[in-house]
Amino acid sequence: MIHLKVAEEKDLSIISKLAQVIWNDHYVPFIGQQQVDYMLSKIYNHESLIEQLNQLKHVFI
Repeated sequence: MIHLKVAEEKDLSIISKLAQVIWNDHYVPFIGQQQVDYMLSKIYNHESLIEQLNQLKHVFI
């Protein structure tokens, strides 16, 4: 059974780690390593994820 839940701040490190794996495995062939590294550092670093969650009210599942 699959169980989905809304992520909390304590889950952000998992989201960041998943993004690292997913982006490096799937996006490098399309946009290159340099762009993937940029996107990960810009959007999926811990501070950015906290801002997205708390200030921008993004919902991570």
